[in-house]
Amino acid sequence: MTRFFTVFIFLLIGFSVFGQYKKKPQDPFPKPPRYNQKGWFFGPGLTHHLVNPQEKTIILSQNNDTILQSTFAERGNLRAYAEVGRYKIINNLYFFRYLDYGLAYKNYAGIEKFDESLNISDLSIPVSSGQNTFSDHYASLFFNISNIVPLKQKIFLQNSFGFLAEWAFLANRNDVQPSLMSTQKFAPRTRAELTYKFGLGYKYSDRLLIIPSVKTSLLNVLPWDGVDFTLPYFSSNYKPVIFSLRFIFLNQFKQKKCPPVDAIGIPEGYEQQEQ
Repeated sequence: MTRFFTVFIFLLIGFSVFGQYKKKPQDPFPKPPRYNQKGWFFGPGLTHHLVNPQEKTIILSQNNDTILQSTFAERGNLRAYAEVGRYKIINNLYFFRYLDYGLAYKNYAGIEKFDESLNISDLSIPVSSGQNTFSDHYASLFFNISNIVPLKQKIFLQNSFGFLAEWAFLANRNDVQPSLMSTQKFAPRTRAELTYKFGLGYKYSDRLLIIPSVKTSLLNVLPWDGVDFTLPYFSSNYKPVIFSLRFIFLNQFKQKKCPPVDAIGIPEGYEQQEQ
């Protein structure tokens, strides 16, 4: 599942880049001077974890025909996400259309079930069973730069590459582990990562863009543990994904003072904006 999701993301990036060379519909983002090129956005959402659906087995000790065996099955839980921040429209770069930065709250949670048994020849003797759970609450600082690909009137694709740093201000780990389990690892409370987000946007009105999207980690930066984009909890690894619904508010430019009666013409570029 995780491998399929990664391939799917890279295919989306490729299709979006290819779309740059085709004739595009109208850009959903307004140009100056009629509209401000910066403003606010917010977005609610949900977090989840992708896991390997197959159960895995760890052999803890083996002596002739006696094997102590632990079997694990993981599951991610849906939890809350929320973000708020500022955006800045970019008018002089071909590939990137806007950047954004802000604050986010998210809750990561999941379950690891385990069964431990002692296998002697053809006889299996249960030793222990149960489940470990975790629920970490993070406060995040994030930055993204995004590419926009118009598909048709009011519909567009969004590809975002970003960086985030976060701190788990509350970490709940219920580690009712089997006594002979080999190792346990946990995601650090302070961490940073590179991210990718794919969205399908809709221009609801001249003042509002709505972008449902899915976001995932591309690379763990802090702590660095090689090319990895999963989070360890207990004896398992989880790949976090975030589903969000972003609302971007477009603001018309408000002139603070009325121009003099004998002002010459109108602001340069206004005619193009009206077209």
